[in-house]
Amino acid sequence: MIALVCLLCSVVAYYHFKCTSLQADLKKTQQLRLEERTGRINAEIKNRQDKLSNEEKGEGVGQIGVRPIGMLRSCFNQRNGTPRNSGCVPSARGVLKLRKDVPYTSLEGLEGFSHVWLIGWFHENTNASKEGKIKAKISPPRLGGAKVGLFSTRTPHRPNPISLTVVKLDKIEKNCVYLSGVDMIDDTPILDIKPYIPSYDSLSSAQVPTWILDPPVKPSHWEIHIGGEFDGIIDEHIRGSVLYQNDRKAFLDFVQEVLVIDLRSQHRRDKMNANLLLNTHSVTLDGLTIQFQITDQSLTVTNISNIK
Repeated sequence: MIALVCLLCSVVAYYHFKCTSLQADLKKTQQLRLEERTGRINAEIKNRQDKLSNEEKGEGVGQIGVRPIGMLRSCFNQRNGTPRNSGCVPSARGVLKLRKDVPYTSLEGLEGFSHVWLIGWFHENTNASKEGKIKAKISPPRLGGAKVGLFSTRTPHRPNPISLTVVKLDKIEKNCVYLSGVDMIDDTPILDIKPYIPSYDSLSSAQVPTWILDPPVKPSHWEIHIGGEFDGIIDEHIRGSVLYQNDRKAFLDFVQEVLVIDLRSQHRRDKMNANLLLNTHSVTLDGLTIQFQITDQSLTVTNISNIK
């Protein structure tokens, strides 16, 4: 009996020691976690304060990271020929394809809107070598050489080359958004897409400077001539076109809408010459290089070739 009591006392003593040891270990672990959490919070606070301090000093510029939601497949292969504003070429088509890790269900509900905002990145700017040097004033086409501050214009050459445009939403198929009236070149990274809401985005009380009131694009009065000898290459092209597949009328409307704008720079317009060779120009649209000659009254397509 005495031996049994001694055994029970030993067991109780052992479990008491074990519980005391576990409680001590738990308390130590909790203390370590508290110290770790306190240290992490203090580090985050210091990092935030340092960031705010750097931003106040102007040292935080360029530290914001963005990632495109997808890329735009556009009918404009080059900067040359791309309109300066959306809506100038209503038949210009594009397709925004979302990244694989962006769920296409994120587009649900967007099909109820007729137009959307596209926020993109001017990835082919020619002033990349001058980044870090802000050119404060520029000469918009409508001012005839006069200069204004860059932030009063839509120039792509900005400290952050972000583009903003309104386009027509044609349809949505899974992770692809089909658009028209685009004014972006092929492979433009798209940062975001938002619905255009007239009651919010169109302000009847908005005012603009007088120089903005001139039409952004003054269409020419040329007669556009595209000869029948190009029917074969046009038909072959639209059969394989992603954007204009088997839609000959839409493609020809697109080409004519671009050509009638008069793509030439003011310098080239001023040097209009009676020698047709000097008045020969070209533009690449949806993978076709189109050469044309200009006279005072007409624009005649002289050659069409595939760039592929």
